[in-house]
Amino acid sequence: MTPQISVPAQPYLLTLTLERTALLVIDMQNDFCTEGGWADRMGLGVRYTQQPIGPLQTLLAGLRRTPVTIIHTREGHRPDLSDCPPHKLERSRRQQAEIGSEGPMGKVFFAARAPAALGLRLLGQGLKLGLSEATGFQ
Repeated sequence: MTPQISVPAQPYLLTLTLERTALLVIDMQNDFCTEGGWADRMGLGVRYTQQPIGPLQTLLAGLRRTPVTIIHTREGHRPDLSDCPPHKLERSRRQQAEIGSEGPMGKVFFAARAPAALGLRLLGQGLKLGLSEATGFQ
């Protein structure tokens, strides 16, 4: 029997086949969720971006024991920043949070757990959006 779960949703109950279900975690990077990171230096603060961390850690711990695929994305740009819009680069310079500046904040997934340690493989190196794919959470 294929594992399934039913989720009370509106307008009707949603039944998910776990082997055909994925969780997509978007931009949970230190740069967006940690004091001193890019978002904080831009003046955006991290109060709201930190709120889902605890519930997400609980959800991930549970899902890693199931056949659900877990996908993490992160923002990234080419080393020469040729794929970063000029207005975004200029805004980051004015805010003293320059995109592409040296430092580990934007290169480490939140919770200081490297993708390889989680069984993840980074895809599309050099693309604007680096995509990670689950490769063995069971």
